[in-house]
Amino acid sequence: MSIGEPVDPRKLELDPSPILAPMRSEEPVCHVPSLDVWLVTKWDDLMHMGAHLDVFGAKAGRYFLAGALGPNTLTRDGPPSLPRR
Repeated sequence: MSIGEPVDPRKLELDPSPILAPMRSEEPVCHVPSLDVWLVTKWDDLMHMGAHLDVFGAKAGRYFLAGALGPNTLTRDGPPSLPRR
């Protein structure tokens, strides 16, 4: 069983450290079915992803945050576009 399977989104939001710490040490790239996301918890992995936005960037695929939250820093790369006047 993946360490992400029993994750309760409410507990993750209220106090993420006790959930993320074991992920970081045991399963740094972890699927969390309750959120339908993969969490990446190690800095080096995140830096690798940031350097390869063609594969890992917001435009690489649609995921639940884009639909749920609309445009925000988690669903797009780079600075936001300013509205035209």
